[in-house]
Amino acid sequence: MTVEKQIRMGFRPTGGSVHLSRTLMLEDLTTLMGLLAAEPLTDLKAAVVEENCLGKPTVSTRQITYGKLVTLYGLDDKVPLFASE
Repeated sequence: MTVEKQIRMGFRPTGGSVHLSRTLMLEDLTTLMGLLAAEPLTDLKAAVVEENCLGKPTVSTRQITYGKLVTLYGLDDKVPLFASE
């Protein structure tokens, strides 16, 4: 499989890993999935960063949290597994 295809499928074949920070962020993921189950969010990033649905203390923490969740779990409509219904 080519690197381009891996990226389209949601894999990150290059670069660092959020696993280096030794976190799976299960509490944040559980909270976010509960919100998605109750009402599908059209803008996941806005919910995490602007609306602070995860209760983070600062904007920078919210941005970092969103980035790590996207990296760990492919929470992006461009990733086929997340976009599928």
